[in-house]
Amino acid sequence: MKKFVSLLLLAGLGITACTPKTSSSSVDSSNVESSVTTSSSSVNVVQDVTSVQITMNQEVLTPGNYPLTAICLPENSIQTVNWGIVGGSVAGIAINNAVLSVGITAEDGLQFQISATSTYDPTKKAFKPFTVSNEVSNVIEIGNETELLAIFNEENYLNQSYALTNHITLTHQWPMIGVAEIEEENLNIIPGQPFNGLFDGRGFTISGIDIRGNALFNAGFFAQIGTQGVVKNTTFEGSVLANGWSGGIAGINQGTISNCVSKVSVSVSGTSAGSIVSVNRGIIDHSIGLAHLSTSLGNDKARSAGLLVANESTLDEVYGDMETLGTPNYTSMIPSTNPLYMLPTSAMKLASTFADFNTDVWYLADGSYPLLKHQGFVPPISEAIVVISTSNIDVYDLEVITDLQIEASIVNGSGTLNYSL
Repeated sequence: MKKFVSLLLLAGLGITACTPKTSSSSVDSSNVESSVTTSSSSVNVVQDVTSVQITMNQEVLTPGNYPLTAICLPENSIQTVNWGIVGGSVAGIAINNAVLSVGITAEDGLQFQISATSTYDPTKKAFKPFTVSNEVSNVIEIGNETELLAIFNEENYLNQSYALTNHITLTHQWPMIGVAEIEEENLNIIPGQPFNGLFDGRGFTISGIDIRGNALFNAGFFAQIGTQGVVKNTTFEGSVLANGWSGGIAGINQGTISNCVSKVSVSVSGTSAGSIVSVNRGIIDHSIGLAHLSTSLGNDKARSAGLLVANESTLDEVYGDMETLGTPNYTSMIPSTNPLYMLPTSAMKLASTFADFNTDVWYLADGSYPLLKHQGFVPPISEAIVVISTSNIDVYDLEVITDLQIEASIVNGSGTLNYSL
C-alpha cells in the first residue's frame, strides 16, 4: 500500500500563491522558502495500517446501545473503520452509525461477532465476540381474542414480548399492530411507530384476520416491524383489502420474520400486494406464503403481486405456492421469478422441498404443506386407511334405513375408527 505524502507544489500544480505586488528586491526569500519547503519537518506522512484493534471491554451485553470503538495501528495511520456483523444480519442485533444495538428481542445466550475493517486497507480487520444476556421475563401470554386485543391497552405495547398459548380466531376487524411510515410526494419520509417487541406464536394460528380500508397502505397484521422486532412461529390466516403496498404478515418489515406461514389473501385496488410482506428491509427466514393475491394490474406486471413486492435485504428459505398465490413473482417491484422458491402446489407438498427447515419447529410430510408444531400438536394421519365393511349392504339409503348397524375394521394405518351417521 503506497504512503500518502502531503506536499504543496505551487508551480507544479499550476496553483499560484497570491502575494502583494512588490519589487523582487523587497521579497523576503525566507518566507518563500517556507511556503514550498520539502524538508522532512513539514512532510506529513500517513503510515500504512498494519493492524486493527477493537477497544471495547464488554463481552456480555444486555439490551441497550453500545458505542463501538477501535484503533488502527500505527497511530499515525488513517483511523476510520467500517463496522459489520459477521455472517450478516442477526435477529435483535443492529449496527448504526458506530453504535451497536441489542434489542429486547435478542435471544438470551446468543453469541455473535462484529468486525472492524480499515477503510484504508480492507485486508486489515479485527473481530470481537459477544454473548447476549437477555433472559426474557414478563412475557404476556395470549390465549384468546380478548387477550390479543388487550395488547393495545398495554403501556409501551410496541416494545413488549408476547406469546400465544392457543389457536385464536378473530371475530372483529383487526386494527393492525404499529403505524407504518409514510412517504410523501416529495419523497420525505414521515416516521411511523413500528413494532419492536417479540411476538412468538409458539406454533399456533391466528385466523379470521380481517383488515380493510380504501385508503390503506402498508397494511398487514403488523403495519411495520421495526429493526428490533421479531415475529416467529406463527401462522396467519385471513384477508387484507387495501389501496396498495400491503402484505399478509406486515406492510413493512425491518426486523425479523422467522418460521411463519401467511395464509392471508391480499387484494389491493391499486398496486403492490405481497403474500408475506410488501417491503422487506430486514430478515425473513424459513417462511411460506400460500393465499391468493390480486391487484389492479393483474399479477404479472411490475409492482403487481408477488411473494414480496420489494426486497432490500435478506431472504433465507422463503417459499411461495405460485398456484395458490396466482403469480410466479418472487418479488414484483421488478418482476422476478425464482424456480427454487416459487413452486407449484405439488412441490410445496413434498417434505424434501423443505429439507433445511427445523423439524423441531415444523411437521414435514409428503402430501401436506409444512405445519408449525405447537403444544398438543398431533400429526395428521398420513397412512392410507382402508375400511372394510362386514355388513351385507354396500349402498345405504339413510332415508329408509333407520336402525343401520355397520361392522368395520381398519386393515392398515392407525387411528380410531369413528362412525358418523
